[in-house]
Amino acid sequence: MDLDEKNQKHLERQLIASERKLGQYDPQTISVGLNLARIYVEQGRFDKAEPLYLRDLHFFERMEGEDGICVAFSCSRIGAFYEAYGKFDQAEAMYLRELKIIACIDDNFLPVRIAKLLKVSLSQENFSKAQKYCDSLMNLIITILREDYNNDDDYVSDLSDLLNEMAWAYHEKGWKEQALGLYLRGMELYEFFGGTDQPMMAFLSHGMGLFCREAGHSILAGKYLNQAVELAQMLWGPDDPDTIRFKKNLTALSILHQ
Repeated sequence: MDLDEKNQKHLERQLIASERKLGQYDPQTISVGLNLARIYVEQGRFDKAEPLYLRDLHFFERMEGEDGICVAFSCSRIGAFYEAYGKFDQAEAMYLRELKIIACIDDNFLPVRIAKLLKVSLSQENFSKAQKYCDSLMNLIITILREDYNNDDDYVSDLSDLLNEMAWAYHEKGWKEQALGLYLRGMELYEFFGGTDQPMMAFLSHGMGLFCREAGHSILAGKYLNQAVELAQMLWGPDDPDTIRFKKNLTALSILHQ
């Protein structure tokens, strides 16, 4: 018997004892149940883990009502659980419920929640729904930054990275033109709030160039790779390793299309 199996057996005995002594909805019972659910997830035992996660949700509903913050956190856990097992409709329902609760607390917490719904839509290959979430995400991000922006480059960078991640997800699904538009919006976001001469713009331009090359847009690829080289030379000089790497990719593109 390996360590995981020993832990599983121990927690199963502990859960039974806690249910008998304290009841199904005692905090200790819930805690033990969640720990056991995580082990079941690692073992791929969906049917065993699901009722324990749902009991966690029911516990917080009894404690806080339908719209409590801990209910939102529980919905997030269950949504991730369903998503991991390919139960995308159930995952979306949980993420939507989480979003509804969080929306009543603080808009700054919404982008990550909308991003989760966007990813689920991509997994479902539901482009129209994914586009809806993408538009909502972009509008919300821009509104938040315009209302409360204090030169927080890390925040802008994180949001731009998220959009770029979504663009690559679109690309992998074969939606190249939509991916290109999304990547451009990510760059525009960083350029608008971070400026055009920031180091991050050199990396984003280089990434955009490679992305365009993969998507078959050689002219755009040349434009952005050249932009990356020029910015890198200005920021770091011609002998910097990143400048040299950018130049190599620009040269390779030129040779490819001679």
